[in-house]
Amino acid sequence: MLLCSLSSCLTFCQQDRQEIASQIIDELSNLGSSDYSYFLALDEETSTIEFVVNKGQQIIELYRLLLQDVHPEGVFILEKDSKLQLKILSRNHSGVFIHEKYKNGLRLSSNIKFIEYGNFSIASKEKLKKIVKLFKKLLPSEVKVKPTFVEPPRTKKN
Repeated sequence: MLLCSLSSCLTFCQQDRQEIASQIIDELSNLGSSDYSYFLALDEETSTIEFVVNKGQQIIELYRLLLQDVHPEGVFILEKDSKLQLKILSRNHSGVFIHEKYKNGLRLSSNIKFIEYGNFSIASKEKLKKIVKLFKKLLPSEVKVKPTFVEPPRTKKN
C-alpha cells in the first residue's frame, strides 16, 4: 500500500514538473523576437534543464544545468543595458553549469558559475517574473548534503 502511494506521488510530481516546464516554454516562446527564439527542455530522469537560444533555425547558445545545483534564492531578473535577462546562480558559486556557444560550425563549451539568459525587452518584465516564479517551483525543496568527516593521519609517538 505504501509503495503504491509513493509511486503515485512520484508520477504526480513528474507530471507536475512537466506541466510547469511546458508553462515556462509557452512564456519563453512569447518573449522571442523576429531574429531570436528562446526554448527550455527538461529531462525528468536526470533533473537537467537546457536553456536554448536560436537565431532563425540555428542554435547559437545553450545553457545546461542540474536543478539540484541551482541556488534556491538565486533565480531573478537582471536589468542590463536597458534589456532584461534571467540570471541563475549556482548553489556553491562553483562552475557547475555548462555554457555552449556555436560559431562558424564549431561548438565552444565551458563551465560557468552563473547563467545570464536572454536579451528581453523591458516591456516583458511581467512575463519574466512569471517565468522566475515557475522556475523556482521546479527546484528541489531541499538538497540534503551528508557531511564528510576526515580523521587526521596518525602520528608516530616516541
